[in-house]
Amino acid sequence: MKRHSILAQWMAGWGLACLVFLALGGLQTRVTASEPTNTVSSQLLQVGDIIKISLEHPEWRGKPPFEQRIKEDGTITLPYINKVQAARKTPSQLENEIRTAYLEQKYYKHLSVIVMSTENRFFFVYGFVKLPGRYPYVGDLTVTRAIATAGGFTEFSKKDSVTISRQDGSTEKVDCEKAEKNPALDLPVFPGDTINVPRRWL
Repeated sequence: MKRHSILAQWMAGWGLACLVFLALGGLQTRVTASEPTNTVSSQLLQVGDIIKISLEHPEWRGKPPFEQRIKEDGTITLPYINKVQAARKTPSQLENEIRTAYLEQKYYKHLSVIVMSTENRFFFVYGFVKLPGRYPYVGDLTVTRAIATAGGFTEFSKKDSVTISRQDGSTEKVDCEKAEKNPALDLPVFPGDTINVPRRWL
């Protein structure tokens, strides 16, 4: 009887250990399953991102991907379906939306869509600022904020003739003295843009 009692106690202890192990395993599974949420949010497309869109269909065979920068209103433009909202979506969400839009217009019954972001997500500040260089682009950025990120102006900065060069080759001038007083004059900065602060000659 004593041997049976010891065996029963051992089996009960083993069963309890198994239950604890399974419970911890279930907890580990639930934590792991929630991890991709942060990964997905970090891949959200932003205004200014350059994306490539491949439409895989016999009619489009041999044609290069569409390459576009997401506009200030957050949209891109594609043949037949016009504007599509792209900003604040993951590439996979945008793929589904483009495919659905083509299907709703009854252009294609079978269409494969591939969206790829090609943006490095940096901006550059050079010239007479305290910390010139390359900086990570985090969105919702303007010229004066970008200059502040680079340490701000120096005593030799010519604040009223700051230039911003876009990736499409265009350039714009910003009077930062006026922009600091009137935010409407503070131009947006997009990934890949380069800001240059010239020297003020006394």
